[in-house]
Amino acid sequence: MSKTVFTVGRSEESDFRIDDDESVSRVHAEIEISKDGRLFVVDCNSANHTFLKLGDSMKRIFQAVVDNQGILVFGKKEMSVAHLIREIQLLDRIRVH
Repeated sequence: MSKTVFTVGRSEESDFRIDDDESVSRVHAEIEISKDGRLFVVDCNSANHTFLKLGDSMKRIFQAVVDNQGILVFGKKEMSVAHLIREIQLLDRIRVH
């Protein structure tokens, strides 16, 4: 595995660029893949925070392990964890649990 940390934000350097939503910070969050394949999400002190949505509940996260059942919310932009995992696998051809 060549890359283990991926960035989410409006910055051109972001791995997951969200440039159509001003509620997303330039460097909003980091997605880290652990050696055992778990997915960690870390909010990078973003102005509008990072949330994990599971069913009807939504919880602000600073750092959390997530699985493919949830939806991550960066500012006002939603992204399913399952979609994010597929994109990471395409970007880096790694296995994420």
